[in-house]
Amino acid sequence: MRERFLPVVDSGRKCLGYGIMNEHNKFNPFIFIKEGKDHKILKLH
Repeated sequence: MRERFLPVVDSGRKCLGYGIMNEHNKFNPFIFIKEGKDHKILKLH
């Protein structure tokens, strides 16, 4: 098992949630953020 730390969200961004996506049978964590008027998903490697 591999541990990962959740990232600190920079000022100007708002964390809307964290999750895990399955890509090609490999699980990858991500963070869903709001930056200004934009919504983004950032993969955590």
